[in-house]
Amino acid sequence: LLSDLEGCQARRVLLFVEQSYSATLARKLRISGKHRNVALVSGAPWGTTFSQFWGTLRPSQCLIDHLRKVPSTPRMPESGLGLLNVTLSGAPCNATPPLTEAEMRKEYMGCQNLPTALWYQQVHRQEETQD
Repeated sequence: LLSDLEGCQARRVLLFVEQSYSATLARKLRISGKHRNVALVSGAPWGTTFSQFWGTLRPSQCLIDHLRKVPSTPRMPESGLGLLNVTLSGAPCNATPPLTEAEMRKEYMGCQNLPTALWYQQVHRQEETQD
């Protein structure tokens, strides 16, 4: 994962990780000089499950505001907190005037991480249908 993200040109990469070794990943990201655009959000010490907590996030809600609703927000370097000062789709927080739904779709909702294998399956099905 770290080598995949090394040198990534995205302004920010948000990693939502709930796994046994997330502390190891957090430590490696913290000491790395090649992952300054990566923010790791892991663990759910808040009395809910990780997916339940993030499942309550509204699309227009700022990630950092969502985290601050909980008194025991996980510690994160200041650079990581700055990376979380956006909505889940990467739109700026508290835009004035607020972004319209059309602006959100056009400017911030187009980038997705789709595994190559899933993409290929869809392309392959379309080719079979056309034949």
